[in-house]
Amino acid sequence: MNPETNSEQDIIQVLGLDENSNKRKGFKLWLILAFIVVLAAVITLFMLNSIDKSNTVRYKTEKVVQGNLTVIVTATGTLQPMNKVEVGSELSGIIKSVEVDYNSRVKIGQVLARLDTSKLEAQIT
Repeated sequence: MNPETNSEQDIIQVLGLDENSNKRKGFKLWLILAFIVVLAAVITLFMLNSIDKSNTVRYKTEKVVQGNLTVIVTATGTLQPMNKVEVGSELSGIIKSVEVDYNSRVKIGQVLARLDTSKLEAQIT
């Protein structure tokens, strides 16, 4: 072989101008890009799995035990009813019986109390 040809080929190989080096560079580029895509997919899957686990419902189970249940309700301030109705009477007299209890629900036309009519009947007779 010719010494000039060998030196030309050496220069081409050193500078990376031969076809094999271009193929290797392309292969390396594709390999790096594939690695980046796979790494991004793994990171994305890891993030999605960690998000789903934080929102899952977890239950704590215990053995069934029979016992007393104590419920305590505390409040500050003055309690007021939501609906309050003042009931008055137009008649005066002695009440014979009260037909409803304190704070009970009543309907329109319901008898709330009965008056003792014995004095009125005595006056009529």
